[in-house]
Amino acid sequence: MLTEQEFRKANECIAAAGRQRPVAQLFDEFWREGELAMLFGASGTGKSVLAVQIADALARGTPMHGFVMPSGRRKVLYVDLSFSDSQFRERYGRHRFPQNLYRGRPKREADLLEWLQAAVEANDFRVVIVDDLTAVKRTHDGIRETLALMRGLKRLCGELSVSVLVLSDALVPKDRWASEDDLMRSRVLCTVADSVFCIGRTRRPEGGRRIFQTRSRAAKLVWTSSNCPECEIRRLESGPLGFEFDERFSPKIDDETRRRLGLIKALRERGETFRSIAATLGLSTDDRTPRS
Repeated sequence: MLTEQEFRKANECIAAAGRQRPVAQLFDEFWREGELAMLFGASGTGKSVLAVQIADALARGTPMHGFVMPSGRRKVLYVDLSFSDSQFRERYGRHRFPQNLYRGRPKREADLLEWLQAAVEANDFRVVIVDDLTAVKRTHDGIRETLALMRGLKRLCGELSVSVLVLSDALVPKDRWASEDDLMRSRVLCTVADSVFCIGRTRRPEGGRRIFQTRSRAAKLVWTSSNCPECEIRRLESGPLGFEFDERFSPKIDDETRRRLGLIKALRERGETFRSIAATLGLSTDDRTPRS
């Protein structure tokens, strides 16, 4: 027998949704809380680099400069199906990740979806990133396996109130703009996702990238080909390999702060300790604020 909770008047649905708290943006317009998002791009464009950078920011509760992200920390599980521990260490060994960021993978014979559901239920992960779909393919194009996984992940988002980001490779020619067509038969996976975005190459000789949306159920597309963030993969000042974005996403600092930072950097390069630098600039060694 059907219950009253299984159907309501359309106006009641709208009113109920209006009473709920606004949905948080996990990575600006690209990915919202409770969504199944998909990031695709050609091999070597930096999908894993961006995914780890997003995971680090969410677990740390520190938004990436210029992007709308939560200031509160999230408990994040990074399901790494691409890199071994030694490969991961080679890339991030000098970086100290936040305590809220976990990394793991199921055993080879285990079912990924069952393993993931058990992991989320047992550890209360709020954010999950799966890197990447290639690992679950059992046939040449793997559509049957990957489509089943995407549908299962979509179900977990609703049942466990978890947010999931999935990475997928695409065959994108270097001489043109990327699109969902480059996923070929895997394009059907986009119909399951709540939001889809892509990393594409620019024609700049230094190997630039651009990140843009291709679809979103929640809102109109904001980051399109006309205004999308442009970036390059570099070793960030904080230590890890990551994306450095164009000037629109640079930290906004005043001239005096910029002058002080430049002086601190110069003194450090001369071998000065932070204590001696603080004394030189009249800063407290406890809070690094100017002394009165």
